[in-house]
Amino acid sequence: MEEVRGLAVMVALALAQAAAVAAMAAEAAVAVAAAVAAMAAAVVAAVAAMAAVAAVAAVMDSQVRNPSSTTRSKAA
Repeated sequence: MEEVRGLAVMVALALAQAAAVAAMAAEAAVAVAAAVAAMAAAVVAAVAAMAAVAAVAAVMDSQVRNPSSTTRSKAA
């Protein structure tokens, strides 16, 4: 009878340990998902910044190649 009780305690401890490992794995998965989301947001922000720089460069290039009449009158 003592052996059965000891076996039951060992099984209960193993189940508790498995539950703790599963909880830690779930926390790690959430942390990884949050890190991936943060990196994706950083990439989106970087692409948006590069697009803004490209748009400004295109406007500046357009102004250099084809100055508008207001630019000419200001220069004169």
